[in-house]
Amino acid sequence: MIDLPGRFVADASVTTTWIFPDEEPVLQKEMELQRASIRIHVPSIWPLEMANVIVSALRRGRFPEHRIDEAVDYLAGLPVSVEQDPAEISTLVGLATAYRLTADDAAYLELALRLGVPLATMDDGLLEAARSAGIPVLTD
Repeated sequence: MIDLPGRFVADASVTTTWIFPDEEPVLQKEMELQRASIRIHVPSIWPLEMANVIVSALRRGRFPEHRIDEAVDYLAGLPVSVEQDPAEISTLVGLATAYRLTADDAAYLELALRLGVPLATMDDGLLEAARSAGIPVLTD
């Protein structure tokens, strides 16, 4: 088990593993044990991404309808701070272009850079971008 920093950015690829029983949860045990002393930061797109993950999984038959409320309640109970001031479009385009990311992934990278905190992601492109930008990665 790793000792999580007090603050970090976690993207949807990590937080999604916490609601699907068929996925190996990434950092979930550590997060649950250290919940009182951590804060997970996410960009303003995170709630939309998580809602889309649940709806898409439901439509594909991967997620049973009776578990929707449980998943939503779990996500709502996480020690998450949703960034209310999104990055400038020019900043996101610059990061996405420089590191060959989607604009969504650039939002997570930008937030980690701005806050000066580590990043938790399972996305290979975002992992590589974070390392290149000098951001510690929690999911190595």
